[in-house]
Amino acid sequence: AVVSTQSRSRYFFFFGVYRPPQAPFDKFDDCLCVIQDFIDHLPGSPELYIAGDFNLPFVDWSSKSIKPNSSKSASDTNSGLAFMEFISSNFLEQLVDEPTRKDQNILDLILSNNIDLIHGLSVSKTEKSDHDIVTCTLLHPQFLLGQPAREQYSPVKALDDINFNAADWALINKELTTVDWSTVTNPSTSQDAAWDMFEGILVQICKKHAPSHSHNRQAAASSKIPRSRVAL
Repeated sequence: AVVSTQSRSRYFFFFGVYRPPQAPFDKFDDCLCVIQDFIDHLPGSPELYIAGDFNLPFVDWSSKSIKPNSSKSASDTNSGLAFMEFISSNFLEQLVDEPTRKDQNILDLILSNNIDLIHGLSVSKTEKSDHDIVTCTLLHPQFLLGQPAREQYSPVKALDDINFNAADWALINKELTTVDWSTVTNPSTSQDAAWDMFEGILVQICKKHAPSHSHNRQAAASSKIPRSRVAL
């Protein structure tokens, strides 16, 4: 199976391969030829990631050679040699370095031609299979999600923009006691006009002694400190 994705001008191809135990060499070699032909016709210099159960317990991955004393057939030996030739030809590296099955063999493999972007690889036990779970994570900058766009903040009313949680209420209350409210309470002043004057006085005083929400948002947006550290 092959899955491909593209990010800007880069191409990424993920291959899933299964080689049955004691699979005939000619069948496995045909499989490698199909993959090789596919790779040869890819545009540019794609990044390759190949994973699967290859059932090659007779390969010593630390030395990239056939184990001398392992029980294997000529077909298995040829399959192992062909696979290592395939790995070398495509500048791949095999990353799993610990057993992935109960018999203590490395059967499940992950290969890549760009190991610098392998963020982590782990092998964990499971009761659902005689094989362990092999997990590989990539840390590719072109795969990272960008920060979500900030919504434009636009308060409906002037009072909505005042951060009353950070207000100096002592100074606000003190200044409110000095206001001449006669104009607002004058019977000749219409109800709408009185309310507008009342609200205007409140806004003017509160703005003196409380920060605005929009100012805080603009400061946070322009900050160069990562959001995680700002939270701390």
